Formats: sequence, structure tokens, C-alpha cells
Amino acid sequence: MVYFTGEVGKFQQMEIQIGAGCYQLWVVLKGGIALHYSESDQPFELLEGRCVLVLAGEEFSAGSLPGSSVDAMLISLSPELLEKVARGIDGFQGWEKLASHQQGYQIYLETKLGEVMLQIVRNLAFNEYEGCFKRHLVEMKVLEFLLLMLMQHREQEVDVSGEPSLMDEKALQQMHRAREILLSQLANPPSLRKLALEVGTNESHLKRHFKEAFQQTVYGFVMDKRMEKALALLKDKDLKIADISEQLGYKHATHFSAAFKKYFGGHPKDYR
Repeated sequence: MVYFTGEVGKFQQMEIQIGAGCYQLWVVLKGGIALHYSESDQPFELLEGRCVLVLAGEEFSAGSLPGSSVDAMLISLSPELLEKVARGIDGFQGWEKLASHQQGYQIYLETKLGEVMLQIVRNLAFNEYEGCFKRHLVEMKVLEFLLLMLMQHREQEVDVSGEPSLMDEKALQQMHRAREILLSQLANPPSLRKLALEVGTNESHLKRHFKEAFQQTVYGFVMDKRMEKALALLKDKDLKIADISEQLGYKHATHFSAAFKKYFGGHPKDYR
């Protein structure tokens, strides 16, 4: 398991060796990456909020797309682990049934990240276990992630099968506007009722359509973005925990520390 993070110009190109016959699970939390395998002249681009399971050559380079910082994770998977997932699903005939070819790569599954999938990746990236405990944790979480990928894939198949969407274009625009408002007011986000009024809908539609558009609740989105900002602020060692807490909208540093520990599993000072 390899976790990549970096600002523009720092995460550029990295040569990586993968054992023959292994599958690669790539997850992009922020920015975008380009995967370039030796067998193909064309890079495979994976954008923010998406993941892909791919079988390719042993040598490849990975780099951030121009003009963006990146948070991404690579997990090397054995065929045996994938078979374990297949055996646990009634009616599933194996990953090979999902195989397709794109730009010379054998793509088994590409899908968007749901809220639970995002939390699994964070647990994998920031856990503090060592040895056999870490190995067992990683295997359990990866199995859970793969199952969720399959569930997400099945939902996408329904979406493209001609079934009517719950949202029309106007509702989708309203949800993107709601997202912009939340991002601009992370320290003091509006109530659901006020947010719904601002974008021209009602509270019930806001909750349902927001989750459909972004695969997470309004509260979950605000929490994700607050914690992302918290990690960025913690890199500045001149900032006190109390200052960071205030910038994120917490009245007391203890409230921020409790929320941070619940989210990441560790105290803010451990991430400095």
C-alpha cells in the first residue's frame, strides 16, 4: 500500500515496481493522476473522487495532472484476494466478467467514491497499527472497499440502463450551488432550511438530491471538508490547535480535537 500526497511540482513522476500478476487498486481523493504503463503510449487519467481496479505491466510511472495537488492511494492486490471477494457474493461470476480494455489497459472496474469508501481510505492512510495488526486491518478494509466498488458499479449499471434519474438539470445545478455555499462557509455553515431556501428548493429535496449528486449527506460533506482543511492547517506549526479550531468554526479546541480524533483516529498534534 502506497499513499501519495503533494503540492504542484512536488508529486510529479514516480517509478513503481509491482509483482507480476498483481492487480492495482488506485484511489484519488484530491486532484487527478496520470498512470503511464510501459505497454501503452497513452496515459490513463483518473480524476478526483474516483477509483479503478486495473491489471497492467510490472513497470509504470504515476504523476499528478498539471496544475493540481494530489492525494492518491495505490494498493497492490493478489488474485487470491479478489477470488475471496468473488466467492462471498451470490451470483457473482468473477472479476474477469467485468474486464474491458481502455488505451491498452485491462480495466476491471472504474467507479466513483461513495462516503463510506472515502472513510475506508482515510482509515487505511492514517492508521497507526504495525505488524500483523496492520496487515489484518488492511485486508479487512480492502475487502470491504472492493465489495462497495461492486455495489457502486451495480448502481451505475442501473443509471445507464434507461431508468429515470431522481434529479433533473435544474436540481443538479441547485446541488452544485449548495456545495459552493458550503465550501465558502465551512466555519459557519447555514442550516439545512436556510441552505435549501438559498438554492431554491426545500429541505427534503436538498437532503435527497445532495446525497444523490455527491454520494454523501450535507453534514458528511461539511465534516469531510473541515477535516481536509484541518490537515492542511496542521502543517503550519506556528498555528496553535486553538487557532485552527477557531478557523474551522469550533467554539472550543476540545470539541475540535474530539471531532478530529473520531474522524481520523488520532489527536491533531499527532499529525503535525
